[in-house]
Amino acid sequence: MEETNQIEQEIVIVGSRYGDFTDVLEPYYEKGEPIEPKDIKRLLGSDVVYLQPVSNNDDPYAVGVFITMKKRLGFVWKDQSPSLREQMAANNKRYYKAHIKRINTRYGLMMAEATLPDRLSDDVCRVIDFDEDWAKNIPETVTSITEQSLSLGFAMLCDELPDMKQWNDTLENRFKNLKQDLPADLSGHHIMESRELYDKMKKSAIKEVRESCDDMLDAYVSRGSKQKMKQWANEWLPQFFREFAESGLLGLFEAANYTLERVEALLNQAPAGLFYLYKFNRVRFAFHLYYAALPQEVYNRLLTLLAVREAMLGKEKEKGKKELTKEILARSIENCQEYFWANSAYAVPYCICRDDFKMTISYADFEDLLEKLPFKKDIRKCPAGTIANAFSDNPIFNEHIDTWEKFKPMTRIIKLRDALRKELI
Repeated sequence: MEETNQIEQEIVIVGSRYGDFTDVLEPYYEKGEPIEPKDIKRLLGSDVVYLQPVSNNDDPYAVGVFITMKKRLGFVWKDQSPSLREQMAANNKRYYKAHIKRINTRYGLMMAEATLPDRLSDDVCRVIDFDEDWAKNIPETVTSITEQSLSLGFAMLCDELPDMKQWNDTLENRFKNLKQDLPADLSGHHIMESRELYDKMKKSAIKEVRESCDDMLDAYVSRGSKQKMKQWANEWLPQFFREFAESGLLGLFEAANYTLERVEALLNQAPAGLFYLYKFNRVRFAFHLYYAALPQEVYNRLLTLLAVREAMLGKEKEKGKKELTKEILARSIENCQEYFWANSAYAVPYCICRDDFKMTISYADFEDLLEKLPFKKDIRKCPAGTIANAFSDNPIFNEHIDTWEKFKPMTRIIKLRDALRKELI
């Protein structure tokens, strides 16, 4: 019987911080103490692990890593698990065996070696039976500035790294910028490039580059962490929507006869039911988008249509917004007095007038306006200089009110903002 060629493949194991060996590993992870290869077997009872497909709500391609039938160590890295499962199915294997060779306690990553019939496939899209031509004919597809920077960063490092002989500030900054941009992209577009760059880093003639391999690998892996998913859903995505709204591209879609109903009809056909998840829970949407690993073109169309939808909803909201009269502003401030903790709290209604109602007014003129409002109740006063001092003491007021949460302000600021908005908008 003719045997197939066997190859050694590095398998990255993640999630060991939360597996069945947490108590054993956590003391080493907390201190970042190295674990010698000879000690792996002593700590875990074995350096042999079994890679087996498992069910997982977030990742339909999850592969568990087990030391015994009832002891799960972690999971195979999400960028390797689909092709590993595909290979198992093709070779009628229910599991593969691997040997743990190294543990990075700083990042909680394990590197194992498996003997496989073939190299893991570079096929990274994880959505089954979806239409790659979905939304192909929309008037324009928007690519974020971060994505453009990320693509250039990967291209330059992959092309130039093999020829570079020494570490320098330029190289250091390229790696730094790449790691900063990585969490913004949840598509499958750069998975192959990330593998290519990782392999070139391991083979680099530059010591500092080789020593940075695990640091870069952690940047890849941690894209899927809860913290990064929340950051993407609550910070990066709203920023993308704001950039789209400011670009004026909504007019292009309206000129092409795109209505809110037409946009939502397209989004209802988006791959993997992602639009339903977006409307239900944006963090969960981010997780599923990350695990779907959509091709860049489809991913960008999806985000573009979501931005169009948000811009259209915002336009409708503007139409239905109350006219900000002196009477309405006075009643709103009266009704929210319980949330005013000091005179400086008047910076909050100033910011609402600036951002929600597009008022262009100086601090002093706003204080003068407050003095002339038709109040019917006794309220806290706003002496001259109050707004300027509030801005000086709390720089968050310089930011758009929709972004305040990411600066972790005092709860009272958010409570007052939300209460006033409920009255005014």
